[in-house]
Amino acid sequence: MISDPDFVPEISLKGVTLNSITIGWSNPSEEMRDHVHYYMLIVQDNTTTKEAIHPGGAMNLYLFQDLLSATTYRFKVAACSYYTKQCGRWSKEANGTTMDGKSGPPQNVSLVCRFDNISRTSFVYVTWTPPLHPNGQIMDYNVILEGVATFKNESGLVQNVTEIPQVKRVKAKSHSTRFDIIPANTNYTVRVSGVTRGKIPGDEKIRHCRTPPTIPDKSKLAHFFWSKVEEQGRWLFKLLLPRITERNGPICCYRVFLVKLEPQQSVADLPTPEEFFPISSYEEVHHSKKGGAYVAEMFESSTLMSEVFLGDGHSQNVNSTACSHCVGLRPKEHSIKSTAVPVTTNQIPTAPSTSLSGTPENIFPPSISPSVDYISGITFESSPEPIRIRRAESTSAPVPIPALIIHNIPVVSVPPLHATTESMAEQFPVFDGQLDMSNNYTGFVEVIVYGPEQTLLPAYSGYFVALNPGPQVFHAAEQSQVLALVLQVLCALILIVLVLLLSLCLLQRYTKQVAEAQGVEMTLTNSF
Repeated sequence: MISDPDFVPEISLKGVTLNSITIGWSNPSEEMRDHVHYYMLIVQDNTTTKEAIHPGGAMNLYLFQDLLSATTYRFKVAACSYYTKQCGRWSKEANGTTMDGKSGPPQNVSLVCRFDNISRTSFVYVTWTPPLHPNGQIMDYNVILEGVATFKNESGLVQNVTEIPQVKRVKAKSHSTRFDIIPANTNYTVRVSGVTRGKIPGDEKIRHCRTPPTIPDKSKLAHFFWSKVEEQGRWLFKLLLPRITERNGPICCYRVFLVKLEPQQSVADLPTPEEFFPISSYEEVHHSKKGGAYVAEMFESSTLMSEVFLGDGHSQNVNSTACSHCVGLRPKEHSIKSTAVPVTTNQIPTAPSTSLSGTPENIFPPSISPSVDYISGITFESSPEPIRIRRAESTSAPVPIPALIIHNIPVVSVPPLHATTESMAEQFPVFDGQLDMSNNYTGFVEVIVYGPEQTLLPAYSGYFVALNPGPQVFHAAEQSQVLALVLQVLCALILIVLVLLLSLCLLQRYTKQVAEAQGVEMTLTNSF
C-alpha cells in the first residue's frame, strides 16, 4: 500500500471526438512522487469495462480509443506502486460523452412511384423509420432522388436521359416525403440517410422504383396536319405524321382514322375522337348515306412514315402484329362492355424496379411481367387474364398514402396475345380506298401506349380541318361571299352619301327661305 493513503488523483477531461476521449489527472506530491510507479485506469459504460496501465514517469494524459459515438463513459484512476504491488484509492469518477458519429441506415425504407390521373403528373412517395443505430441524435434526414430514362426520341433513336438529382432535407420528427411533378416512365433511385449533430451524413439506404408510363403530352398530339393534292387526276389527302417522342411511354401503334361527314355536317357536330363509336369499315362508310369513321392506315412505332397519302387505295402495314394487339376504338361488330375492377388493399403493394434495355428491339414492346404497382418491395402473383385497355381520359379518386384504394377504374379487355393477326384483320379491317368527291372528310390519329400492369393507354389527336377531295370549290364559295360582302358595304356607303346630299339640299333650301324673309342677299360665301 502506498505510504500516503491520502493521495487520490483528480481526473479532468482533455479532449473528445466521436470515438475517443482523452483524460488527465493530477500529479502526486514531491514526497510521494518516488513511490508512484504507474497508474491503473478504468473506463466503463453500461455494458463494457476496459482497463489500462499508464507509466508514472510519463505525462498524466491517456487517450481511450475505439469508443462508441454518442455514448457516456465513466473514468477513474488509481496510483500504484511496484514495491507493494498494490494501488491506492480510486479517484472520483469523471463522466465523458463522445461526439455524435455517423448514423446507421434508416429502417423500412419504401417507395411508391405512381401517376395521378387528376393532376396528370407523376410522383414518388418515400417513407422510412429511424435508424437502428443512430450513433447520436438525428437532426434531419437527407433524401436524394435520381432518375434515368431510356426511350425513343422524335428521330426514332434510342435516347438515354439522366434527370437532375433532387435533394430534400426532412426534419427528424418526419419520416416521409414526396417528390411531385416528376417525369413519367422513369427509373428512380432514392437514397435516404440520417444526419446527426456532427453534420455527417450517415449510411444510406437505397431503394428503386419506376414511374408508370402515360400518354404523350397534348401538345405533341397537335402536330398532325393534312392538305389535299391532285395526283394523276385523283384527289388525295396528304397527311404529315411526325413521330411523337416516347418519353412518357413506349408507343405500340399509330392509327389514322378517316371520317366521312354527312351532308351539311361539320366537325363541331362530331363527338370527341375518343368517344367515336362504333368504327366501321371503308365499305360500310361509303355504301351508306350517313357518315362514319374507318381505319385508313396504321403503323408500328418502328415503321412510322413521316407523311402518308390517304385515298390512294393502298394501306401500309396491314398485317402489323403489334398493332393487331393494341386496339383502342373498336369496330361495331365487336363492341365491348366496360367493366369495373375495384381493388382494395390495406398496405402499399411494392415491386422490384424495372429498367428499359438500351436497344430498340428490347424495349419496344416491353415484355409482359407479373402484375406490379411500380413500388419497391413486393411482387404480386401473375395473372392469366389478357391485356386490358384503360381510357387515358378517365379519372379516379385520389389514392391515399400509404393505403391503396382504387375506385372502379373502367377498363376494356382486348384480344389475348395468342390471337392471330389474320383474325384481328378480319375484325378490324384497314383499307385506304378512293375518296368520295361529293362529301367532306375529316380525321384523327389514335396513339396506343404500353401502360402498366398489362394495360394499354390510348391517346387521340384533335380532328383535322374538314376538306373535300376535289377542286377548290370552297375557295370559289368564299370568294363569292367576300364579293357579296363588298357589294353590301358599297351599297351602304352610297346610301349614306345620298342621305348626306339630301340633307344638304334641304338645309340649303331652308337657309334661302329664311334669308328672303329677312331681306338678306344670299351669296356663295354667306350661304356656307
